[in-house]
Amino acid sequence: MNPFPDRIVNIVSSWTKRPLFNACLSGLVVCLLLILLRSAANIWSWILGGLIVALAAWRGYRFAAGGRKFEVLRTDHSASDVEFAALQSRANSDHAIVERLNPLLCALNTDLFVTWWNPNGIDLLQDTGASMIGKPLAQVSLPGLAAELQRMCLEALGNQQVQRNTVECSVGGSLRRIRFSAHPSPDGVSVLADDATEQEDAFKTVQHSSDYFRTLFQEASNAIFVHDPIHGAILDVNAKMCEMWGYRREELLQMTTVDLVSTDSHFTIQALRRKVMKTLSEGPQVVEWLAKDTGGRPFWVEVVFKQIFIHGEPRLLGAVRDITDRKRTAGEINSLATKLRVIGRSASNLTAQLNMHALAEQVVDSLQEATSCYTANVFMAEDGKFRWEAGTGGDLENPRPAGLIIAPGQGLVGTSAQQGKPILSPDVFQDERYVAWEGFPETRSELVFPVKSGDRVLAVVDLQSAETAAFDSSDFEAVGVLVDQMAVALENIHLFEDTHRWTHEMEMLVQITTDLRSALTRSEVVPIILDSLVKLFQADGAMMTLKDMLSSDQVVELGRGAWIPLTGRRFSIEKGLMGQVVSEGKSVLNNDLAGTKIDDSPRLTAGLQALAWVALIAQEQVIGTLAIGRNLALSEDELHILETIADIVASAIQRANLFDQTERRLRQVQSLRTIDMAITADMSLRVTLHIILDQVMVQLHVDAAAILLFRPETQMLEYTAGLGFRSRAVPQRFFQLGEDIAGKVAQERRILKVLNFMAEDAPYPRSGFFAEEGIQSYFGLPMVAKGQLMGVLEIFHRSPLDPEYEWLQLMEALSVQAAIAINNTELFERLQQSNQELMQAYESTLEGWARALELRDRETEGHSRRVTEMTVRLARRMGFSDAQLVHVRRGALLHDIGKMGIPDSILFKPGLLDEREWEIMRLHPVHAYQLLAPIAYLQPALEIPYSHHERWDGTGYPLGLKGEQIPLAARIFAVVDVWDALISDRPYQQAWEEQKIRDYIHELANKQLDPHVVTAFFDMIDHEPAHGKAPLDLPEAAGRKEEE
Repeated sequence: MNPFPDRIVNIVSSWTKRPLFNACLSGLVVCLLLILLRSAANIWSWILGGLIVALAAWRGYRFAAGGRKFEVLRTDHSASDVEFAALQSRANSDHAIVERLNPLLCALNTDLFVTWWNPNGIDLLQDTGASMIGKPLAQVSLPGLAAELQRMCLEALGNQQVQRNTVECSVGGSLRRIRFSAHPSPDGVSVLADDATEQEDAFKTVQHSSDYFRTLFQEASNAIFVHDPIHGAILDVNAKMCEMWGYRREELLQMTTVDLVSTDSHFTIQALRRKVMKTLSEGPQVVEWLAKDTGGRPFWVEVVFKQIFIHGEPRLLGAVRDITDRKRTAGEINSLATKLRVIGRSASNLTAQLNMHALAEQVVDSLQEATSCYTANVFMAEDGKFRWEAGTGGDLENPRPAGLIIAPGQGLVGTSAQQGKPILSPDVFQDERYVAWEGFPETRSELVFPVKSGDRVLAVVDLQSAETAAFDSSDFEAVGVLVDQMAVALENIHLFEDTHRWTHEMEMLVQITTDLRSALTRSEVVPIILDSLVKLFQADGAMMTLKDMLSSDQVVELGRGAWIPLTGRRFSIEKGLMGQVVSEGKSVLNNDLAGTKIDDSPRLTAGLQALAWVALIAQEQVIGTLAIGRNLALSEDELHILETIADIVASAIQRANLFDQTERRLRQVQSLRTIDMAITADMSLRVTLHIILDQVMVQLHVDAAAILLFRPETQMLEYTAGLGFRSRAVPQRFFQLGEDIAGKVAQERRILKVLNFMAEDAPYPRSGFFAEEGIQSYFGLPMVAKGQLMGVLEIFHRSPLDPEYEWLQLMEALSVQAAIAINNTELFERLQQSNQELMQAYESTLEGWARALELRDRETEGHSRRVTEMTVRLARRMGFSDAQLVHVRRGALLHDIGKMGIPDSILFKPGLLDEREWEIMRLHPVHAYQLLAPIAYLQPALEIPYSHHERWDGTGYPLGLKGEQIPLAARIFAVVDVWDALISDRPYQQAWEEQKIRDYIHELANKQLDPHVVTAFFDMIDHEPAHGKAPLDLPEAAGRKEEE
């Protein structure tokens, strides 16, 4: 059996797992001892206990950091009696663990001989230098401890109860207090010992500090209390607090701070709560209130609240002074001086303030600091009434009367504002003028001051108290001084706001001017102006009217806001407000539209209260008007600003009108130019008419147009062209002069119009065709050129027309241009027809010459026609234009025209020509040149007749040209001429095989023929197989061709 008790090992193993818990537990034990010594309600006992627990926790962590140590055995003997005995039965299994304990742990048998010990406790035993196993307890103990230890162990064995004691002895040369415990077991006794000197010294130090601070707390000259800010409970008080209020300590601990206030006013209590909350968020706060003692006697106290933390919980420490004597002795003079100091301190800040709301807030703060009011409020003048601007008081949930508006004469505030005099009401319930505010039912007295500048009331200051007669003469004087300073500050703010507003207005004027610089047309200028007016004046409506040049009426160019429906509306300048503005040139300002009879249009009022209307004058002429409307009154200053803007706008509109006129006239010129170019580019009458109609519809913005041409041979109008009609079929194509509107236009040679067929006074009825097309407006214009009637131009629109003067001018210009175009086209068509007849005569003559040559030389019959067709085809393939091909064709037809100058004896000689005859034969290109050159229209065709016998190598005639010196047309013809001569049957020779001809022509390339033309020729032959064959020439002719 192991001599070491198993129970000890079990206890030590379990507690070594929880060092911090056991450390804290030991600290709590000490705390309980302190509480037993002093009252449990003493806050300083709790503070001291907390310090001890914290110290024990720190030691627990310290021991835990050094390994698994059984702190519980050193700090708590009372909780380990049972566990310690159990450890003795498990000595072997946990022997190593037990040896690591800091306290001395020693096992003795029944004879008090040592059976086991841990080396860590060696400093509490007598050092024998060797193992102490088997030695008696008296031998191993320090001097002065042996007798006491032996006594405790014997009593423990005898009584079988744990024995404890603390003994002072010298250890290491210093006096220490050793704490022992003896734990009996059937095998002997176990001794546990540790040094308790430091713990007892710390406990005495803490106890001394606790007594010291408790003495300071209780003996303080000021009343001190600890307050729970959340629940309002009083947690602790000192003796001075009990003395000041006359309650016992136990009674005060059952009360709240509200019970310390003399009044039960809800607002006073709310103000106290606000101070408490402010202490938690902003720091220490000072508050004065009227308290009451146990006998109900009121007295003034000054309380300084400071936040502290007890056991981690926020608490308020309140230091209280009785200031009743100070308040009583200072009197009104001292009170006024104090209030004036507060007012003076804020006066400099008030005059520097430039924000209305911030000024009101600052005034409220100064009033609350200087007076005993529970609510202070500022009302600003606005539209003849007084609107609440700033203030405090009331519940925490709803501390401000926001949105309150008071009319003059309403309540004390309204009466003061109406009379311009301050009002001091010591008891509002006795004042007939008093009107209670919602949320302020506990008001008992009120002080009201008007803030005046001259005779104008700018604002009203109102102070209220829950006590009757709360305001005295010092309050009256102090508030009067503050109100004077506020009046100066308000004047500064108004001046600043006026300056800011004028600056803003100037910026808007600059912005309008800048925006107008980029706007060129009237459609761009007008929206910019109206949008700027709405923004600048906070207007609910804006509009601009411009003069109609035909009727002199004013037409709304564009409306904004409430006046959008007026866009396009006409106003007569003979009556109403428009008459005053336009005819008299006077600006109109009306702030009572609802009570004014408006002759111009009921829509002008449109639920608006005010209207400002000014004229737009440019070059001393009224060109339009500018108006704004608003649901609030407009001032004279705003009217002057509008007049200034009107001058800028008039210049911009005049500039835009000039630009529009220039643009319009440019478009007219371009339109007329388009018609001229159409006549020049294409002389087809039908195309010209459609171009004219298209320009009419585009430039005049009408739905349809038609042209009826006059036929002199029949004396009738014929419908020739039309655009914009829904139906393609026109029911009537011919009109006699005087028939229908168009016939009347032609007969009378003047413009006829119908602005609205649907009007009762329409001069002409609407035909069935017009009704089907939905035509409502009509204009008919005679087209006359050089005194001759060309026809009638008809213009149609499917809505009523109200044309301007410039529109009518453009319409007449287009009709004149159309007449000229039709006249020119007809003249050109007649001229073109004559020219075509002449050209046909020329071509017939040329073909006749070619046939005459073939008739003279039967051997080449059909040759001219074939080579002409093939030459034209090849020239087209090689990039010749149609105009050039005309001359190529003529040259090919007349290529041998010069042979007319060759004698028949040489031309038809059956045999070979001699040298002299060849010289004559080679002159036939020269004869061709001499024959054709005098004819102007045949000069471009001379290249083939004059140069088709030139050779690529320069050995040809008549000039001996070489390579590309030879005209391309002549080079093309040379290849075709050889091909036709060899592939055509002649009376004296059969045609060659095609391949033989190909080879022969390839041999002539780079010698007689242009190789590039040869390549192009065969490419054409290969891709255009329909080239055909002609009869073969005679051999003699072929021979001549080769020689040539």
